[in-house]
Amino acid sequence: MITIATYTFYKITMAVVRAVKQRHDPSPLLAAIRSIGYAEVAASVLTMQRSMLVSFEGMAEEKIHLMNSLTGAVVCLFVLVLGIAMIIKSTKRKEPSEWQNQNL
Repeated sequence: MITIATYTFYKITMAVVRAVKQRHDPSPLLAAIRSIGYAEVAASVLTMQRSMLVSFEGMAEEKIHLMNSLTGAVVCLFVLVLGIAMIIKSTKRKEPSEWQNQNL
């Protein structure tokens, strides 16, 4: 449990540091890597929650199942939104630069 929590908090910290360092960099590759990192963090949080609910007693099995289902649905929705945001950003057209203009 401690190992999973350490890994999760490390991933959260690294995702925040990467987001702060690269917030003004418009590179699509770095944006994709950041999105993958965010999805990885969400999956790690789900894993940590599942481990915590099993490790620490005090909740009924039905409530544990409900918590895991709700958190899993939120993580799936978050990853879906990240994917849609990446698709929208990739389809936005920028003005062509001079070397791309074929009318010259």
